[in-house]
Amino acid sequence: MAFCTKCGKELENGICSNCHPQASNVQFNPYNTAETAPLVNTPAPSAGNPSSSFNPYAGNTAPSNNPLQNGRVISGGDDGKISIDTNAIKEGIDGFKGKIGMDEVSESSTFERGKLIVPECIRANEGETPIRQYDFVKLRTRMAFMKAEGRLQITNKRVLFRATGRSIMGRTTLHEEFLVSEIAGVEFKKKPDFNIFTTLGGLLLTALGSSLGYLCASGIIREVSDLTFLELLAIIFGIGVIGGIGYLAYILNKKNSYKKYYGLRQIALSVAVGALYRYGSLGFVWNYDGIDSGVLLVFASLMSIAALVNLFLMSFVPNVTAYIKTKGGVHGIAIEKMPPAGIFAFLFRGNGAENSGFQEVSPWKDTDKAIREIGTIIDDIHTMGDEAIEKWKA
Repeated sequence: MAFCTKCGKELENGICSNCHPQASNVQFNPYNTAETAPLVNTPAPSAGNPSSSFNPYAGNTAPSNNPLQNGRVISGGDDGKISIDTNAIKEGIDGFKGKIGMDEVSESSTFERGKLIVPECIRANEGETPIRQYDFVKLRTRMAFMKAEGRLQITNKRVLFRATGRSIMGRTTLHEEFLVSEIAGVEFKKKPDFNIFTTLGGLLLTALGSSLGYLCASGIIREVSDLTFLELLAIIFGIGVIGGIGYLAYILNKKNSYKKYYGLRQIALSVAVGALYRYGSLGFVWNYDGIDSGVLLVFASLMSIAALVNLFLMSFVPNVTAYIKTKGGVHGIAIEKMPPAGIFAFLFRGNGAENSGFQEVSPWKDTDKAIREIGTIIDDIHTMGDEAIEKWKA
């Protein structure tokens, strides 16, 4: 039995007739007591709207500070089912990636991908019209973890080279430009050059690959008594690697690709060398059933020679040198790698103004096209004036 906390009268159906004379029209509110805060006025459910029910928490309960409980990511429906807002989750992930510099917008902004040098990166001069732009070279300095993408643009007023990128010290920018009217000629060179850092990297891959093959073969020896099949498999693997390398070289050369996958070749060859030497060495330690050790060592030697040849080829990387010369014989724009003597120069005196400041200047997708066209475009601008714009404008 319950009693009213105000007048002490017995409650009928949870309502006191003295305190609530219109009890028949008011829905019972168990929280409307002297000890609790007054609730907001909420209309009683009507016959025409039976779904509208009184909410005893309306206006009294503070919203949650937890975004998962605030209806933004996870929310519950009237049917008791829980729904997840995937768009809100994606926005949160994208925001986090943006803060740490991993978002696509940040990447595009750093390297200025898809942008014209004039007028999107720098302002155009009066009456200046872009004619053509080339994805010309890629630049890299491995010791500083620095890389950039260089683009070459020709307008009816200027020749511009701009390379933007990043390093562990921050963003890098290399910008050079010269008036077309002062350009007298161009000079381009594209040829492989020896790179000591690539050689050191190849030696490291060789050591890792051969160690992996040697250890795998050693583990198998402990478990298998007859190694004939496994030794034969190692020989077939080595021959297959050499054949695959030859076929890959033919395909990539046919496509004029600068990617030769020398690193993957070196690892595969080194694994074969390590395994064959391990199998071959068993014949000189104890007798066992398998292929003659001399045969295995011959194949291992052939694999070693192939690995050395691949390492030699790997040590030469494509290199681009470009000079846009002025009428006074001065290099208006000079794009070349840092000389070997200046490899550590960036630690003491910066990268210098006599070269690009990068250890490697590699060709890019429009390098050959730019070499074929740039000299002709400049000559046409000299002779035809603005009529060259319509002839060459992309």
